Amino acid sequence: METEIIKSSSNNRIKKLRALISDKAFRKSENLFIAEGKILISEIPDDINVTEYYISEGTETDISKLRKNARIFLIKRELFKSVSDTKSPSGIIAVIEKKKAVFNGKDAIVLDGISDPGNIGTIIRTAVCCGIYNIFAVNCAEVYSPKAVRASMGGVFHISVFEKENREDILEDLSDHNLYALDMAGKNIFEYEFKNNEKNSAFAVGNEAHGLSEKIKSAATEVLSLPMSGKIQSLNAAVSLSVAAYVYKFSKR
Repeated sequence: METEIIKSSSNNRIKKLRALISDKAFRKSENLFIAEGKILISEIPDDINVTEYYISEGTETDISKLRKNARIFLIKRELFKSVSDTKSPSGIIAVIEKKKAVFNGKDAIVLDGISDPGNIGTIIRTAVCCGIYNIFAVNCAEVYSPKAVRASMGGVFHISVFEKENREDILEDLSDHNLYALDMAGKNIFEYEFKNNEKNSAFAVGNEAHGLSEKIKSAATEVLSLPMSGKIQSLNAAVSLSVAAYVYKFSKR
């Protein structure tokens, strides 16, 4: 297994790594993203291609357990800290190829203007826990940003992501689905009976400040809400989606 040592911040590999961490356009053009941390990297499934590992000098890593076809670069400790996207680096970064998104026609999540990558990652984590592997996104923070990847806790490795230019494309792709929009003005989800079970479903959650677009709400099979005590007027987008997905997937109906 090939191993190289990088000592200079001007090294082209370091420049590439910094770009993959900070530049959405570069990640998209290269069809790559990064995962940082031993636990997260250990969650990478066998069908995901890892092209490179960057390891901080002195980090305890069993190199024999890393992918055989991936290149390994050892980096001086201080240089690694300057590159890392985390406050307390664990000493290893993997460069990963985005897998080809293939829509299987089953249940889906629609992210409508979600701006917080932490919320996106949490939603992905919940979706995978509920067996939902299709994520449609429009006007959102990037699904493959380092923060979203970390928040997904490995969920991002299991999903197909469909980033759309407009909402009409999403509605067309999901035309055979029951579309449930989450909105404060909707019906109580705990009192709603999901009847049309021969169809797959999609749950749509909107921007943290402004909620769902009218385009999505008006096209929904039903608008649903989570009951609240009245002391607070709204729930976090990721929390709302998580509760709704669990009610739909695991409650006895």
